[in-house]
Amino acid sequence: MPKICVIIPCYKHTDKIAGVIKRLLPYGFPIIVVDDGNSKEDAMELYKICENLRDVFLLHHDENKGKGGSVLTGLLFAKENRFTHAIQIDADGQHCVEDIPKITDIISEHSD
Repeated sequence: MPKICVIIPCYKHTDKIAGVIKRLLPYGFPIIVVDDGNSKEDAMELYKICENLRDVFLLHHDENKGKGGSVLTGLLFAKENRFTHAIQIDADGQHCVEDIPKITDIISEHSD
């Protein structure tokens, strides 16, 4: 059975990420947020958004590593925590969170 998580790399989108997380929570998948070297103020805002949410993990880069670096950090964390699949969603809300069930259906159909 697949063990799925969602990875959200975040750089300078603290104004929108709370809404993205709120839309993801009903699906019940653990969420890995990667703070990609944000300012101290933005990093603190991310911490406040994530701190009391169950199954939301906040990882931190001291310096910006770009989207690819953040996704890789999230994937390594996912692997260490035995997730079999990860879905990457952007922090700015440009991806359609409501497509998650379509993606998970495909994962389930093709998993051993």
